[in-house]
Amino acid sequence: MKTVLVTGAKGQVGQALQRNNDKTYVIHFLDKIACDITNTERVNAVLNRLKPDVVINTAAYTAVDNAEDDRESAFVVNAKGPEILAQACQQHNATLIHLSTDYVFAGDTGKPFTETDTTNPLGVYGESKLAGEQAVAQHCKQHLVIRLSGIFDLSGHNFVKTILRLAKTRDTLTVVDDQVTCPTPANAVATLLYQLLATIEENPAWGVYHFAAEPPVSWYGFAKTILAKAQSATQVIPIKTKDFPTKAKRPLYSVLNGEKIQTTFNITLPTWESELTCLINPETV
Repeated sequence: MKTVLVTGAKGQVGQALQRNNDKTYVIHFLDKIACDITNTERVNAVLNRLKPDVVINTAAYTAVDNAEDDRESAFVVNAKGPEILAQACQQHNATLIHLSTDYVFAGDTGKPFTETDTTNPLGVYGESKLAGEQAVAQHCKQHLVIRLSGIFDLSGHNFVKTILRLAKTRDTLTVVDDQVTCPTPANAVATLLYQLLATIEENPAWGVYHFAAEPPVSWYGFAKTILAKAQSATQVIPIKTKDFPTKAKRPLYSVLNGEKIQTTFNITLPTWESELTCLINPETV
């Protein structure tokens, strides 16, 4: 039976993996305390003890705006941590599946990004995640880098939870309508990762892949759907990015093309709306 180590177990994807665990594998879910990926000695000690066949790294520094003022912390977690994991996986002959982000792109082309498109992150968060990707590719031959976008779940911090929380106390919300993305459920990412675990031994197609739910939608459109499914009377007013300044610059068209992962691993891309319905109104599904 395959042994799997999941880092960042308290994050959205880590929790989704635990919820969807079908016991096919021996899986060790470790949080930062149990396995700090930025600590070389601790990482090696964990791999020596558990001897995983596969390591899934879901640990990350995800505070996009805070990263602009805390570049060092972002790079330690998002770049140095994956480098340490990659070196340890190479030493222990383990496969490394590393999760990354659409923010490695500038989002200025107006078309979905493929894996071969030029990266050009707009902020520190994207820069640190890109550095992590490069470290994984450099130090671990058996690797998959999965770029994701707009992860949401009823655990952790995300757009869906923020909208639902604000709607409890406000009659109107303003949300940008000129930033387009592909909100992706953490449950769908967990399903993908379990599918990859089942196939990568027979189909070790190492490299970078994009995975995102369909269809693309603006944050304004996504917010309207969230509130409609929650049967909230709160109104959403569209605004432009220039009217909602943030410390970190966001890509305007942050859509990932998932054709490569579909054809390589026979993956079906999920729809975000069906999962959103299940999360907000589980009794109707």
